[in-house]
Amino acid sequence: MNVLMNKKNCPLLEKVATYLRHTHKIEQLVQGTEYNPSDFNVGIVRYEYNFPSNLVIDDSTRDATENVTRVYWEHSSFKPPMVPNTLDHVPQQPLAKEYVHMKNHHQGMFLATRSLLQAWKERKGCQFDVASNRPGHPKKSSQPLFGTQRVWMSSQQLYGGKKFACAIQQAIPVQDFGALTVHHLPNKNYRRVGKYRTRDMERDTGVEVSQEALMTALQLHIALTRAFPPRPREKKDIRIRMAMELDNPNRQQPEESWKPRLQAFRAYVERGGVMNEQDMEQTALY
Repeated sequence: MNVLMNKKNCPLLEKVATYLRHTHKIEQLVQGTEYNPSDFNVGIVRYEYNFPSNLVIDDSTRDATENVTRVYWEHSSFKPPMVPNTLDHVPQQPLAKEYVHMKNHHQGMFLATRSLLQAWKERKGCQFDVASNRPGHPKKSSQPLFGTQRVWMSSQQLYGGKKFACAIQQAIPVQDFGALTVHHLPNKNYRRVGKYRTRDMERDTGVEVSQEALMTALQLHIALTRAFPPRPREKKDIRIRMAMELDNPNRQQPEESWKPRLQAFRAYVERGGVMNEQDMEQTALY
């Protein structure tokens, strides 16, 4: 794990290291409680970029990507507020203050340690180690109860609740949420959100994305910050050093128009690097 943590320049290794760190933290949090570490698994959330529809991005069209952002299309169909409708606190008390779970817990992939895989193998009725076909609908066995076989194996079989024997609780750390996300490489499913379902289409011709229906990473961040107010950071934080440099009398003084922003920045630093409601409202405008 130490090797992984020293290679933060590699997104994949950073993701795995974050998973391992929180897996270990969960082990500590449930110690001495009624729960076992194998009752939980650190989850992963997929995202896409909302590129303009039917546009090939090249040197002549690169300006079209200026307002592109990450969108969590799989979680955009829930009605507001995001917390608790799209995601909510993990219901088990030892984890409730720091971890959330998605109401749609489909991930497209999962991570697991050797000890967790062994525990799930021994979990009564779970059989996560046995490759199985997705369950059929009770009234029509040929009709799958859950999407594709991939959907079943990547998450439903593990996180599907009490209706399936594994019943593992998905747990995603609020403070490291962004580190446990993964890009859905086809980057086309976000175009199915909104008006797509009610529109006649010929393949991809004339696709029009309803951007208002897409949940962006910024919107989710603001919702999480409001529901889980972050703890102030220690004074050794780099932002503190930046503020000290701004107050350096030998430093060239900023233009008058910048002073309100610098005052707001110093207030942000004094709060320990925590945004307040005004900060979040201003950020949401951009």
